[in-house]
Amino acid sequence: MPRAVNTVASRARRKRVLKLAKGYWGRRKNVWTIAKNAVERGLQYAYRDRKVKKRAFRTLWIQRINAAARMQGMSYSQFMGKLQASDVNLNRKVLADLAMNHSQAFEAILKKVFGGTGKNFLNPALTGRAFLYFAYPAQMSGDAIWTPVDGFSGATALAVSAADGFEQLASTGMTWWNSFFGFVQ
Repeated sequence: MPRAVNTVASRARRKRVLKLAKGYWGRRKNVWTIAKNAVERGLQYAYRDRKVKKRAFRTLWIQRINAAARMQGMSYSQFMGKLQASDVNLNRKVLADLAMNHSQAFEAILKKVFGGTGKNFLNPALTGRAFLYFAYPAQMSGDAIWTPVDGFSGATALAVSAADGFEQLASTGMTWWNSFFGFVQ
């Protein structure tokens, strides 16, 4: 009776390993013992480096967020601490993309994290509102009934002046003085 050595399975195993070794240099691609060792080591490196790749990208994202945060005057740890305390649920991958490619969106997130005023707590608009609130508490506190106002949609003064020039703005009856004091309807 002939000896059964299961050549079909052995050849399939060798072909599978040699197929994985395709493109290797020298005898590593076609000599069974050398190819087997090279493929085993390559698979070990691939397994290890799939995890290293995740670490490397996280490091890159942190560096990008840190650079963008420092351009706004704060450190990465301050920004991430405030981000965790606020209601913004963005991961580092998205934050890094916003920091690199969409700086205005990143600044908007920064202002949201710092309560809408940014890092400048003496924001002119906020300071003016606080002054008016303390100077006129009855009018600013909201104890009067608010009446609904019909909505108005139209070009703003800046849009009119940008499109048609200052002459067109003056012909509509808008002046800078009225715009400054808020008399423009």
